Amino acid sequence: MSIDIFKGIEKAEVEQFSKRLAQERQREQRFAAIQIKGETLAEKDITFHKTAFEACKYMLMAPTDKGYYTFRSLSLLEDDAKRILKENIAEKEQDLKNVFAMAISKQMAKADWYYDYSDWGYKWNKGKNEIKKIIAELKLLSRLDGGIDKAKELWKLHVPLTP
Repeated sequence: MSIDIFKGIEKAEVEQFSKRLAQERQREQRFAAIQIKGETLAEKDITFHKTAFEACKYMLMAPTDKGYYTFRSLSLLEDDAKRILKENIAEKEQDLKNVFAMAISKQMAKADWYYDYSDWGYKWNKGKNEIKKIIAELKLLSRLDGGIDKAKELWKLHVPLTP
């Protein structure tokens, strides 16, 4: 049975726990006995052991009035921590993409798409530079995961068809 022991734990705490796992690995600890009491995991709820036998023995001998014990190898705990940290990075990239797309959308909504028809050199240059900037930002957006589709969507939404 797989248990998400990092549920509800902040990224900074997972990073700190990853450092603790590295320290325990240097001390040649290979297994952890983990007491699961509720929604959160405290440092005192985890003990480290050199062998699986020692971890199981600890779990049998340790008093517990609430919850239950499980044990994991340090390798699995490290994999879990890396997965959580990677998911947080992916969520932040998704948030960044959404904020960036909203900013580009606002620029595109205000842009002068008909600058090319202007007789005034100032308006023509301003419009041309504005569109160049938008295109450059759409190229940046398209480099993010799922950004190509978002860039195409923005283009279809804001760029008028030429007559």
